Formats: sequence, structure tokens, C-alpha cells
Amino acid sequence: MNNEAVNKSIKEIARKEGIEEKEVRKEMEKAIQAAYLNANPKWNMVFKENKIPTPEEFIIEIVKMISDSHAC
Repeated sequence: MNNEAVNKSIKEIARKEGIEEKEVRKEMEKAIQAAYLNANPKWNMVFKENKIPTPEEFIIEIVKMISDSHAC
């Protein structure tokens, strides 16, 4: 997955929810920040230490993790 695919997904979520893209991003950013603040040590194994990822970075990394776990 790349930024273009993520942006397309965010647009689709916004369309389905009847809200603007910026609202989807804002909610995603809040959820990511909450996860970061309550993170266990695995957070730093996935994301750079002391860095809150953008929605795009978060989705891309999670998709990679899922893909890798299903590659077995």
C-alpha cells in the first residue's frame, strides 16, 4: 500500500460517512495519538521511537505487518 492508496481509502471513508476528509484525518490522528500515549514497548518496534506517525504512515505500517504475518 502506498500514500495514493491510503488517500483514496480516506476519501472513500469520508464519502461513506458523509463527512469531509479533514474530519476523517482528524479522528484518525486522535486515535493514533491515544495509541501512542498508551503504547506498550511494541510501539517502538513498529514506529520510530518518540514519533507519532501520520495517518498515512500508520496505515502503511499496519498493512505491512498484516501482510508479513500472512506471508507464512
